[in-house]
Amino acid sequence: MANRIYLICAESTPIAYGQIVDQMGHMGFLDNPARFEPELREDNKGDTHWSAFELHYRPDAEPITVEQIGDKDELQVVIAELREKLDDESASSLRASLSGRLSAAAHGLILELPDDLPDDVWEMLDATEGYVAEICNGLIFAHEGVFDSNLQLVLRWSKPGI
Repeated sequence: MANRIYLICAESTPIAYGQIVDQMGHMGFLDNPARFEPELREDNKGDTHWSAFELHYRPDAEPITVEQIGDKDELQVVIAELREKLDDESASSLRASLSGRLSAAAHGLILELPDDLPDDVWEMLDATEGYVAEICNGLIFAHEGVFDSNLQLVLRWSKPGI
């Protein structure tokens, strides 16, 4: 996996497995139907305590892995990594504000992405990131920088990468 996207949520709004699977695989973004592991079933679609799943967007490609971070200790480790990246930025006036938003984090998601994603997958990811960030008052920490729920760049990293 070459790239990670972090969705850090300030509100503890639960994200049901069915909500995110519907957003990622059934909203018409992908050129081909997606396959999820575990597959979406009647007994897991309302589960808000799911831990991780794989999105297989092409039969011959590495999957995207989505992990939910609800455990406070695990969340603090992720926040510490993101703060370190923020601290590497020069005297950005946004650094304190973004650090404060990280302090308010209630939970988050990590998307592990393989290299060379096709355009339709990027469209799906953008829509999913915006959707999740909107419902949980979140920020998106990506390779290029930090984005808000409207996918507007809030802070561009001086050295890309997380």
